[in-house]
Amino acid sequence: MRTIVLASALLTGVLMVQSAGAQSAPPLVAAGNGAKIGYVNSERLMQDAPGANEARTTVQREYDKYRAELALLEDSIKNLVNDYQQKQVMLSPDAKKKQEDMIRAKQAAFTQRTQQADAALEKRSQELLQPVMDRVNKALNDLRKEEGYALILNTAGGTIVSADSALDLTTKVLAKLGKPATATPPKKPGS
Repeated sequence: MRTIVLASALLTGVLMVQSAGAQSAPPLVAAGNGAKIGYVNSERLMQDAPGANEARTTVQREYDKYRAELALLEDSIKNLVNDYQQKQVMLSPDAKKKQEDMIRAKQAAFTQRTQQADAALEKRSQELLQPVMDRVNKALNDLRKEEGYALILNTAGGTIVSADSALDLTTKVLAKLGKPATATPPKKPGS
């Protein structure tokens, strides 16, 4: 048992020394085959890529327009319901049914309009952001080919818990897109 503990401690020490040395020598080279590995933060790429902010602003403007339209429809339904609730004791059964049917029809129209607005916004967002995503993907692939990376990982999904910041290629990709380097340091993976 002591032998296993001692061997384990020795192996841990060797790995710590090796990983400390590897951190000062980017990019990471995978186990003996010379494959370079790096990572990017795709959320930062899509946030800072040229054209992304303009696309998001346009989508937000259209979203605000739809929200205002839907708010008016919702208010008119609320007014119909309030009016019905106040007058229902005085209404005949036929008048009650007619009012209830009208309220249900307005609610159905509101639901349908909400779904149409959501679909239109999703489509518009895709139309505006797809060219930005295409440019980001092209810059990523160009960087991978030019600098010989075998693998570029994405930290945005939270799957990389910890990594040497020297392996972060996000700023290089943004530079390929024509975005000047920012003064704020990128977020570290896992933070």
